[in-house]
Amino acid sequence: MKIQVVQTGGFAGINTVLADLDTANLRIEQAQQLETVIARADFFHLPTRVGGEGVVGADMFAYEVTVNDKDQKKTVAFVVSEAAPEPLASILRAVDVM
Repeated sequence: MKIQVVQTGGFAGINTVLADLDTANLRIEQAQQLETVIARADFFHLPTRVGGEGVVGADMFAYEVTVNDKDQKKTVAFVVSEAAPEPLASILRAVDVM
């Protein structure tokens, strides 16, 4: 499973790859933890855009989480005004510790 998290926006408007992970290259425990978080989030059934309705602000961060697992690939985008919406927040926390 491959997971990429890209952050855009903020004051400087910079695109930053926060994570670019392949579970095949992680320790078994880390790979299992990340795959569990993705499964619990029901990631492949999430809408392509989560939240952000009516959110305005040039300095806000926007995120794209892309997961590629065998024959499935999906990108989910969301804007953070205060805190990332669940279940995407759990994915951000999981990739942050890898």
